[in-house]
Amino acid sequence: MRGIPISGKFKKEDWTALGNTLLRFYVVGYEKGQPLGYTIHLDIDWAELHLKQPAAEVIFPIPLKKNLTIQWTGGQEHGILDLRNGVDTPQTRIVAKQVPVELKALGEDLDVSFDRTLVLARVLLNLEVDSNPCCIGYPLTIFTISSDKVRKHTYANAHQN
Repeated sequence: MRGIPISGKFKKEDWTALGNTLLRFYVVGYEKGQPLGYTIHLDIDWAELHLKQPAAEVIFPIPLKKNLTIQWTGGQEHGILDLRNGVDTPQTRIVAKQVPVELKALGEDLDVSFDRTLVLARVLLNLEVDSNPCCIGYPLTIFTISSDKVRKHTYANAHQN
């Protein structure tokens, strides 16, 4: 995995919006009928000028919770993190008006329907794009996974349903 930072294509001073993470995947699915979620990320070791070993982190299930929470979501410096931390921005106010029931459900560990969860995912992704145009943009692909099927949804822009 050596070589990417050494090549000179990436410099630490140009990388501040992404921290030390080069790549992050969210992996979700079912194992033996139980939902599971992980993040896997590759970080840059700037001192050694190479990529660190991939790191995996369980994001679901969450101890003592039955549903997802906004606490596990990723994000850049703004957007979802602002929403999670109660930062009042024009973007977070729009999201609060678009999905108030879903945000309450995330905070209080309440059930949300599959269709409303997809709407919530789209709204949160739009929040990230609007808040971090330097790092995140369309097209976006969302895979919805239930115990019996996987659906792929690709969106060219924020207004596509």
